[in-house]
Amino acid sequence: MAVRTLRSDHHPGLLVAGGVAHSHSRTLAVRVRAQFSTLLVLVEAFSFAQLGNPGRWFAFVAAFLAVGWLLFAYDLRLIRMRVRDRTGDVSNRLYALVKRDQWLNLGLLLPAFFLVNVAFAILIHLRPEFFLKRGGHIWLIALQLIAFGGYLSYVIVFYSKLAPLIAEARAEWRAKSRANETST
Repeated sequence: MAVRTLRSDHHPGLLVAGGVAHSHSRTLAVRVRAQFSTLLVLVEAFSFAQLGNPGRWFAFVAAFLAVGWLLFAYDLRLIRMRVRDRTGDVSNRLYALVKRDQWLNLGLLLPAFFLVNVAFAILIHLRPEFFLKRGGHIWLIALQLIAFGGYLSYVIVFYSKLAPLIAEARAEWRAKSRANETST
């Protein structure tokens, strides 16, 4: 954190201003993320309202993924802010793992899921007699469920790797904080 790196020989006004600016920056970032999250939930609710209309369902899921994509992109800013606070090897590994996951989601997984859902919506629109009247949409839904099941498996594995690092990084942060308190 920017405030911790300032020593007592700096002007107290600078210390307060730096702390306020840093705090405001993080607060604003968290508020913007909360607004993205609210929009994501709203689009998701609209998606589930379309369960009876497969073409609209896939279109709204694509919209949900587009908003999620923006949220992942915005989260990179929050991750970069936290990376500045890293204190050692464990937090370095933690942030490397989180950043790699963010880029995997941004560059591959979310775009792929988005494009697949757009394609499914277009297919249903272009061939309603096959997909709606003859039940072809069931195959699309099955493919979507398999893809989301695969993603859920990935998330579970990812968080099982992440959880121990979070606990170790917190201990590292606390130790660094205590060391900073005793040296000032």
